[in-house]
Amino acid sequence: MWHKTLPSEAASFFKSHEEDSKKRIVEFQKALDVAGLDSKALETLTLRVETQLQIEDFIIRFREAEHAKIGLWASRFIPLAAAIAGAGVTLIVKHFTG
Repeated sequence: MWHKTLPSEAASFFKSHEEDSKKRIVEFQKALDVAGLDSKALETLTLRVETQLQIEDFIIRFREAEHAKIGLWASRFIPLAAAIAGAGVTLIVKHFTG
C-alpha cells in the first residue's frame, strides 16, 4: 500500500493528496453554496467534511510518526558518526605529525 512505497512514490502520493484535498475543499464549498437552507443537505455535507477532516488528521499523525522515527535514528546516528570521524581525524593527525 501507499505507506510501504519508496520515498519518491510517497512524496508523489502526498503531493497528489494535497492537490486532491484542495479540490475537495472547493467541492464542499460549492455544495454548501448550492445547499442553501436545506438542512438535510447541510447535515450530509457536514458529515462528509467531518469525515474528510478525520482522514486528514490521520494522515498528519502518520507523517508526524514517520518524522519521529527519522528523528529517533538521526539523534543516535549523527553523534556516533561525529565521534568516529573525530577519532579518525585524531588518528590521522597523530600519524602524520609523528
